[in-house]
Amino acid sequence: MINLAVGLGIAALPYLASGIVSASDLPPILAYLLFPGRNLLLLLGGIVIAWTALRGRVAVEPLAARLEAITSHRAFALFALALVSFVSFARVPQQEKEADAFGGDEPKYLRIAFSLLRDTDADVSGGRTETPDFATRVQQVRNLALVSRDSALNLFRPLVVPEGHVWNAGNWTVRGLDGGLYHLQPPGLPALVAVALGIGEAVLPGRDPGIYVFVLLAVVWILAARELWLLSLDLTRDSLGSASLVGLVFLSAPVYVGGYQLFPEALSLWIFPWLLRRLRTSDRTLGPATALACGLVSGYLLWIHPKLTVVAALFLALGLFRPDTKTSARAWFALGFFVTAFTSLLYCHHISGLFRPEGLYIRQAEEYVGSPNPLSLRFAAGLVKALLGGRDGLLVFAPILVLGVVALSALKRPSRSTVETWCLFAVVWLTSAVHDGASLGSPARLMAPVVFVPALFLSRALRGEAPASFKAAAVLLFVFGCQITNTMSSDWRRNVNPYRTMFANSATNFEPSLPGNSFSDPAYVVDLEKAVLILAGLALTTGLMKRSAARPSPNLAPARFGTGVLAVVAILAFGLNRLSPP
Repeated sequence: MINLAVGLGIAALPYLASGIVSASDLPPILAYLLFPGRNLLLLLGGIVIAWTALRGRVAVEPLAARLEAITSHRAFALFALALVSFVSFARVPQQEKEADAFGGDEPKYLRIAFSLLRDTDADVSGGRTETPDFATRVQQVRNLALVSRDSALNLFRPLVVPEGHVWNAGNWTVRGLDGGLYHLQPPGLPALVAVALGIGEAVLPGRDPGIYVFVLLAVVWILAARELWLLSLDLTRDSLGSASLVGLVFLSAPVYVGGYQLFPEALSLWIFPWLLRRLRTSDRTLGPATALACGLVSGYLLWIHPKLTVVAALFLALGLFRPDTKTSARAWFALGFFVTAFTSLLYCHHISGLFRPEGLYIRQAEEYVGSPNPLSLRFAAGLVKALLGGRDGLLVFAPILVLGVVALSALKRPSRSTVETWCLFAVVWLTSAVHDGASLGSPARLMAPVVFVPALFLSRALRGEAPASFKAAAVLLFVFGCQITNTMSSDWRRNVNPYRTMFANSATNFEPSLPGNSFSDPAYVVDLEKAVLILAGLALTTGLMKRSAARPSPNLAPARFGTGVLAVVAILAFGLNRLSPP
């Protein structure tokens, strides 16, 4: 009766509170959960009630065994592939598939792609609107080869800048050494888009080019799901857990909402698992062909975005120091990496002039070159914002992040492969967290290639001997994450800030002046204090869950879980509000 009463009380709490207090009387996070976000408390109460009603009456093991038998069949893999393919193509309305629908940074990528398609270079100052004939294309390729040769010869010589040369051309463009216009975004992703545009023009001439871009992104989404599935199978040998992992990742807001956007993160979600599956410590043999391909792809990360420099360095280290690997395979890997890295340097330094300090991509300079340095408050505050939610962090990413970290306590001593996987998470999260100069926190889309690592450990723990309260928390946060995904996907097009409708009332907006962050040292100190509170709460919660698992009390387990979640929410809400400046 106590369990049932607690469940009903939690579900009724939003309606009882609305007659007693208003949103302005409570801390923002608590106000949001009691008013516009009341579905969370309804879900929490429902889980407590369901746990009470089904405990001891439903045999989970036979059901899990049956599901695992289904997921091991080839027919299930084909069905899952068909489902992912259908969703990836159908989840975006037709009007979203037109070129005009790609806003934000995408017009720059599209301009570069069309320049590569028409002129065989990244100079966007050309006005060619038709694909050239064969003779003109041969001339363009010959000119590119000559320019690259001259640039390679002059790479280590002092750079001669024409007198009076102005680098900044406005609108995120720079004036190259040859006088051309170059966008600050590198041409790695636009090169793939250019191929899609060329194929599309040949197969479906006269169609809006947006459909070709969308088809490319849908294919990337499908391949990313396949690589995650195969990586999880390699690590766990668990087909049911692997299927759960793919569902968990692709129903999370960073992937589902940002996955169809023309952003480097969509491509990274495919490339990172692909590289990790081949380069991590495993029984897989790294042959010469695979090693060369991995080297080329690892170096290609430098072509995709400057912020992936550190990630490329990590994969370089994994490939060079991979145990039980022949020296010849390592040499092939190093050769592939050197080729793509050298050509990237060639493009940045001599062909476009982007490698000069005046032309450095501003985010790259902010992240790794300028202020912040690893010992500065500003750098640390940027990492905090990814957890705290300075833009889209807390409610979008924390459900998987927090439970994935807590899941580590349910695993045995980590192997070298596990450490390598978490190193990837660390460098990609660091790169995402300090985006935009380590000051505003990271948009949800930047977390897309990060989310699969903690989700992997979460799915592994749920298939093991994790405490029942941990599994209940995972279900709660997964369903709540799906609710956030649904809200964001319907609101994404109206504003780049997907919380526009979720936090329309300033009283329920935990960052009322989004991005709402100052560049002063006191503001960074506040962010660090909030991080200490969150991490301390996480550590305390983990300790209590381990103690609960050691001293089980099944009779009151649902009630203790429900009240424990409410206590954590209240502590965070009042604590973060207390630390927030007026």
